[in-house]
Amino acid sequence: MKKASKVRFGYFFAFLLIVFLLGLAEYLEIYKGMIPCPLCMLQRMVLIMLGVVFFIGMLFHMKKMGLFVIGLLSLLTTVGGILLSGRQVWLQHVPPSSLGECGASLSYMFQTLPLMKVLNHVWIGGIECSQHGWTFMYLSLAEWSLIGFLVFFVFALVQLKRSLDT
Repeated sequence: MKKASKVRFGYFFAFLLIVFLLGLAEYLEIYKGMIPCPLCMLQRMVLIMLGVVFFIGMLFHMKKMGLFVIGLLSLLTTVGGILLSGRQVWLQHVPPSSLGECGASLSYMFQTLPLMKVLNHVWIGGIECSQHGWTFMYLSLAEWSLIGFLVFFVFALVQLKRSLDT
């Protein structure tokens, strides 16, 4: 198998994993009643963007430069996910009295506030952003999200290296 084919297969596998993770998030929301906080919604948006990048990487047969650009985009997107999920993990481990109030939904904030104020408000976090909620193997959903983005980061590094070797 050619190296470019291996890169495309890697993106295919990663895309399927993202579809599974988004499906799991929807399952937890619909059937378990877990309403995502604004920070969680931003993490989902980053995961969707990463899925789009992986979909493009698997769909098109690209030359070295195209594979490099897709690898770089996936790397930058995963850094965004690591920052957001890392922030939420940090919020879960600080005393609740030092947190702000999110209060409004993310869609409402986007409708009423400028983008930078929304991002600042979400970054500060609130009580709902600091709740652990669902856990699996003693890790919260935010901690699993951080682990997932770290795995995707390593994957993006491997794909970037593969693209340089083609």
